Amino acid sequence: MHTLDLRDQQYVHVHPEHVKQRVQDLTTAGAFHARIGTSRSGAWPLYGLQLGSTRKPAIVLTANNHAEEVVGTLSILKLFELLLGDARFSELLDRFQFIAAPQMNPDGVVNNWPWIHDPSPKRYLQYKWRDHRNEDVEHGIAVSGVDFVRPEPKALVSWYSMFADCPLPFYCTLHSCSADTGAFFLSGNEDLGDLVQVFEIIAENAQAFGLPLKGYDMRKYKNYRRLQRGVYSVPRHGEMKRTYQASDSGARTFLLNSLEWMLQRGVHSAFVSEVPMIIPVAYTEEEVAGVTALACMEPLVQKLEDHIARCSGRLTYLNGEGNSFVADAHRLAWYTEKHNAFSKSAARQLKLFLECFAGAPALRIHQTQHDVQDAYSRFLEAAMILNVAGQSMPGINQLQGQLDSAYVEMDAVAGLANRMTPLDMHMRYQLLMILAGATART
Repeated sequence: MHTLDLRDQQYVHVHPEHVKQRVQDLTTAGAFHARIGTSRSGAWPLYGLQLGSTRKPAIVLTANNHAEEVVGTLSILKLFELLLGDARFSELLDRFQFIAAPQMNPDGVVNNWPWIHDPSPKRYLQYKWRDHRNEDVEHGIAVSGVDFVRPEPKALVSWYSMFADCPLPFYCTLHSCSADTGAFFLSGNEDLGDLVQVFEIIAENAQAFGLPLKGYDMRKYKNYRRLQRGVYSVPRHGEMKRTYQASDSGARTFLLNSLEWMLQRGVHSAFVSEVPMIIPVAYTEEEVAGVTALACMEPLVQKLEDHIARCSGRLTYLNGEGNSFVADAHRLAWYTEKHNAFSKSAARQLKLFLECFAGAPALRIHQTQHDVQDAYSRFLEAAMILNVAGQSMPGINQLQGQLDSAYVEMDAVAGLANRMTPLDMHMRYQLLMILAGATART
């Protein structure tokens, strides 16, 4: 894995047209592909890939369920290329077949193109586009088999159901996260079971990759439960629905996620990879010597309360003056739902935050987050308005100036120095997750 050359990979290779060509190239080289559906817009085909004997146990892989989480598409396509052309990997085909849906949200990729074609932390934060919570592809599998959220999860179910008769030792859905202290993984199982060795392998490689595993215990916060360093249990859809009940629409169509569905189909182990898109260099998980989280709670609670107040202010803008200058109605609706949901669930978020860290050692990451919160909020506020407003909006140059100055300030505080996670590092983590998971099943 360390010697694997991934320097030829680029973000722009996730464009649906490029994915189409790579799927065709893989088919020419010996893989099987099927057009398993069409994106919600009708503009892009959805592809399924299969490689190896259909009589063998299946390693199953999905990527790009979330619009802005695009790296997994490259990881799956690269893995299939390696299986077909690299002797170090092709021997896996003696034991397994590989089944994949490499790009489940091509509409989302196109909507994220303003940062994908020129990636930087600033552009990513400004232009990142995500579907409404009640249109989530990952969490959109119908509980009863009908009333899917949208066509993409229905296509995923149809494709993977074709292989229901073969053993299913391992499933992984490849995700990313915005910015964090390190990479982490979510388990669909209640415990790691016999996959403890998988995460020992990953931990051994983390230092060589240059990105640590996330270690702090989130406990009830966001419904995650820490299993070991860098690994958390993923909430069931019922838990997630309860979390978002405070939102008018966020819980209405929050259905099965792909891990739950695959586990119901008989998959032995199911995992999510979560690798940060942005590495905030100054964030660490070192304990602040002699200071408990309880003693540090006041500024952290104030941070959340400030964020709640800003959400309410943005919501007032979006529901009022902002509508006069809207150029992107869908994005306006996304922002409105986001801030509406947070404002309504703010008390519960604050309670869970306090429960998570009370009595535990404080983490420097939280103090750093507090230090940059004001600049970060001003940056997001300007970015939000610029992203939904037309060019004729009054004061647009002033907003652009606010965005630029807030980002410079945020980047300078505590030597934060945001940088995009190198693409090859991101892919190495995802490929290691897959390969370690597969070899553990031999």
